Amino acid sequence: INSSPWFFNTMPNAIYQTAVRALEPQGVYWRGIGFMGVGAGCMLLLTWLRQRFLWWPLHPIGFPIMTSWLVDWMWFSIFFAWLIKIVILKYGGASLFARSRSFFLGIIVGRMLITGAWLVVDYFTGKVGNAIFWI
Repeated sequence: INSSPWFFNTMPNAIYQTAVRALEPQGVYWRGIGFMGVGAGCMLLLTWLRQRFLWWPLHPIGFPIMTSWLVDWMWFSIFFAWLIKIVILKYGGASLFARSRSFFLGIIVGRMLITGAWLVVDYFTGKVGNAIFWI
């Protein structure tokens, strides 16, 4: 009922058109393969550092997702969650961290339940076009 045309029409068409253009034979793209190799080397290094040094603060998954628009949109929430985790672990220890996980998972589940409730309300009222994804 709240199917956004962007998710079900515009974005899939853009992906299809990009794939069609990319399928035209043009030879090996050596520059792209080189950048892929550099990226793979960076990921290997970050993963190795994370596995070898307990104090290493950077998680390797941050490297491939750092250029995503979703990270641009959510970076402060991610940083704030990390900060809360650090504070809980530093001052409350592992036991408080384990006990607090239920609370924070409850916040996430609560948000999803509210989103679902609004979808039900929209269905019964006939309202369409609400951008549930960005709430």
